[in-house]
Amino acid sequence: MYGGEPLDNHFIITYGLMKQFHDAFKHIKYRGIPLTLMMFTSFQSIISPVVEKRMTKPTKSLISQYKIHSTKDPMKYFTPPRVAKNLLNDTERNAIMMPAAFLTFALKKYPNHPVILTISNKMDEDSLKNRHLPKNYKTIQLQNITNNTKISAQSRKKYKSAVKKVLNKHRKHEIFGSTSFRKRIFGIMLVSMKIIKVLEELILKHNIKVILGLDLVGFPGKALSILCQKYNLPFIWVQYWLLTDASILPAFATHYCVWGDNYKRWMENKGIDSGRIRTVGSLRFENENRKPRLTRDNFNNRLNIPKENIIITFATQNFSQPISEKVIADIMPWFESVAENLPITILIKTRPKDRAYYLSYVQSNKIILSPPSLDLYEILHHSDFLMTISSTTAIEATLFNKGIIVLQPKIDYHYRKNYNGYHRHLANARAGAIVRNKKVFYRTMKKIVKYNRYRAKLIEHGQTLLNQSLDLSAPPSDQISQLVNTYLK
Repeated sequence: MYGGEPLDNHFIITYGLMKQFHDAFKHIKYRGIPLTLMMFTSFQSIISPVVEKRMTKPTKSLISQYKIHSTKDPMKYFTPPRVAKNLLNDTERNAIMMPAAFLTFALKKYPNHPVILTISNKMDEDSLKNRHLPKNYKTIQLQNITNNTKISAQSRKKYKSAVKKVLNKHRKHEIFGSTSFRKRIFGIMLVSMKIIKVLEELILKHNIKVILGLDLVGFPGKALSILCQKYNLPFIWVQYWLLTDASILPAFATHYCVWGDNYKRWMENKGIDSGRIRTVGSLRFENENRKPRLTRDNFNNRLNIPKENIIITFATQNFSQPISEKVIADIMPWFESVAENLPITILIKTRPKDRAYYLSYVQSNKIILSPPSLDLYEILHHSDFLMTISSTTAIEATLFNKGIIVLQPKIDYHYRKNYNGYHRHLANARAGAIVRNKKVFYRTMKKIVKYNRYRAKLIEHGQTLLNQSLDLSAPPSDQISQLVNTYLK
């Protein structure tokens, strides 16, 4: 549902090359960990031109060349190290490590427990602003520590020599023999070594018993999940966004706390053990304040929206610049056709990076941009419908009982932003009205204006999406803490 099904050329080439990389370099280990497992994200940025060139080749020939036969193969081919030391039963260990982004959860469930909050990005930093922490809480700035960590000259020489031997052996390889790869490989490996060194020492020093994370392939999630395998400690991944292949595979978590049944099935289809996956709902959504500060009249007056108009919010997305420009050029004429003839206001909720693209399309009270200061949940509360291509905002809108309009303009292939059909997930789920061109868009808007039954039908579809996408049986914080507590007893 969330991309990569069925098996496609991008998946075959990408994971086939990753397998070749792993097979060639996996014997180079640091503190018992194959460094290739830490380097896959950087490796993918190196191979992207090769993948793009081969996308049009026959799938059968690519399967034969790269030996990738199923979307479950990455979970078979890439395995974490075996347990080197079992720390799970160490009675002195009782601290919980988690990203600072989980602070609200931590304070709610573990106010008196030793908690280590890691800071590795802006979201973590923002979560700590103006917050008072208990004395039993400690914050660690991971990026700064990692940047300042040194690998001895002797070790650098040893690993450089090991890399050189592999490169000499694979001089004719399409990737390993290239100048760009040879220039970058040791630098990427050195960063991986620093990350492993820093995180392993933190785990041992602070008596960590359980680790929670919100990423599986980036910093620091990948390294922490691998180190937890090494020491037989639980790494609990908590889904924070809708993610697809490149942000998931290969995954080494002990448990996967996902939003709902749709995501659970998708992960099972990727080869992740069903017994490790739990549906818990969205911790991020739980922590958001959904109460409006404005009345509908105040909201309309602030944005100069006529009282009688239906408000349809369009949630934009973080595409690359060329994709964004093309998508906007395609869909804005759809919006303009409606603005001229129907009592509808299209409110565009932009991201900071794409706001400028839409400025030239603003039309008085018909097509307007949301002020950056206006909270998303305030907008969703007062909107009548939510319109998007594939944004997570669609699921958030269903929490407000809003109907969904799924836009499906043609989007060109892009190695990072559009490679496996992910942007069709709402259409595949029949989340609402599916619109592929200007004519259908106008007809859909006209039906929304004219027919109460049609509006109700779209809301029904949205509620079906909600029930399939989010576990609503209990607060996510309760379900996650219950799992954590099984290790703290």
